[in-house]
Amino acid sequence: MPTHSETKRLPYTAQQMYDLVADVANYPQFLPWTAAARIRTREDKGDHEVMLADLVISFKVFRERFGSRVTLWP
Repeated sequence: MPTHSETKRLPYTAQQMYDLVADVANYPQFLPWTAAARIRTREDKGDHEVMLADLVISFKVFRERFGSRVTLWP
């Protein structure tokens, strides 16, 4: 399977990037082709948080929904 790796320096703090990635419910506002996002469950595990989320990706005539388990370690 082909792989690709890239490194870029961004003008944002690590906390700003973490907050952006952790904001799953608002993905449709800033991720291209993301038509919908829904947090099904959110569980605080003390030192981390676990979410089950559904995302809908839509591009032209294609529309696909997938589930994701998101673990957030602050």
